Formats: sequence, structure tokens, C-alpha cells
Amino acid sequence: MKKTMFAIAAVAALAGTAAVADTTVALSYGQDFTAAGFGDATTNSMGVTVARDFGAYNVGVSFSGDEDAQNLEATVGRHFAINDRVSVGAALGVGQRFDANDFAYYTVSADADVKVTDKLSWTAVDYRYRNAFDTANNYESHRVGTGVSYALTDAVAVNASVYRNFDGDFDATGNAASVGVAYKF
Repeated sequence: MKKTMFAIAAVAALAGTAAVADTTVALSYGQDFTAAGFGDATTNSMGVTVARDFGAYNVGVSFSGDEDAQNLEATVGRHFAINDRVSVGAALGVGQRFDANDFAYYTVSADADVKVTDKLSWTAVDYRYRNAFDTANNYESHRVGTGVSYALTDAVAVNASVYRNFDGDFDATGNAASVGVAYKF
């Protein structure tokens, strides 16, 4: 059932945006680690995101997870250029968690990006707050991270990120690392 949901979400997202310019399809692979460091991985996850830019605005749909739990999420965001090298952004999202206790959640995120060269950009800081609409699901978390993206061509970029995860009280709960590829058309 969960794999079927993934396929439906991915196909619907692709079909809804594939004919439009400024669309990005991204694939990612990540690992979660304990709060003690980046030793043994506790979880491997995969993800797919389809996003559409409308000038400074961005609308996206993503599906990510592992064999035990998956998230289907929609976001709306905006980026503001500070100058020709620095931009900041914010986004709001809603999603559905698929695991033993399926539930809905929301996200609030912000980031600051630096254009290091024409091909290399650095996400200096990336922050996300997430919580279930029904707080009995104990899904409140904060994530702080950083990452880089390198444009191989005008259409293809590779990226890597690291994150630190915290619970609602800002006690560290784990670390994560991910790599990915994005195709823009």
C-alpha cells in the first residue's frame, strides 16, 4: 500500500508540472545516525521532490522515507535576494506521515543561501520546525543543517547536506546526511 502511495504521488506530481519551465525533479538518498555522531547508520532513506518556481515563489511536493515510515509533503515558499550572492527563504508545508500511526503534520522552514561561484552554492543554514496537528503523535522536532550544491550543467546539479535533529525541547536526537541529484527543465 505504501509503495502504491509513493507511485501515485510521484506520477501525479510529475504529470502536473512536467510541461512547465522552471520545474525541478530531485532524487535523494540519506542516512540517519545517532545523536552521538556519524558512526553507524540507523536508517537509510530515499526521496523524490518535484518543485515549480513562479519567480521568487516555489511550490513543491515531496515523498521520502524508508521501509518503516514515509512522508508525503506539500510546501509553498518564497526566496528573497539580499544581493547578487546571498538570498534567504521561508516555506510552509503540510504533510501526511505513513507509519503504524498515520497522521497529518505541518512544517515551517527557513534558509540562507550563498552563491560561492557560478556553479557552487552553499546553504549556510537550513532550519525546519515540524509537528503533528495532533500533538499526541509526539512528532515535534527541529532540524538545523547546512549543505552545498554544484551545477554540473545548466540543468543538472548534485548536492550534499548534513543535519542535526532535535526534539521539541532542543535535546539532540540524531544526525543525518544526504546526497542527491536535481534536474531542472
